[in-house]
Amino acid sequence: MGALKSAITAVGGYLPEFVMTNKILEGMVDTSDEWITTRTGIRERRVLKGEGRGTSEMLVKAGEEALQKRGIEASEVDLVLACTMQPPSIYRLPAPDSFTGLRLGANSS
Repeated sequence: MGALKSAITAVGGYLPEFVMTNKILEGMVDTSDEWITTRTGIRERRVLKGEGRGTSEMLVKAGEEALQKRGIEASEVDLVLACTMQPPSIYRLPAPDSFTGLRLGANSS
């Protein structure tokens, strides 16, 4: 068997619209912008809002961007790989990468 070859030929990304700043967190928990920033360097984070929305929705949008950049159809993709600690949505299974590949229409053979 010959050596397997793979390549990353395009990447995509997606950021949810809602920006949660440290100032917003100050109103939710006993903390301050200064405390968070000096200890973590984090000033804001993006939050996907809405019932039933989850990681796979963001992965699909990022995948669509990568496909567009590369100029190929999802059916030409042999592998979708996602690494996350979050479930794909309100479901625990399937895993985010499987769910995303299915929603994009990637090669499932």
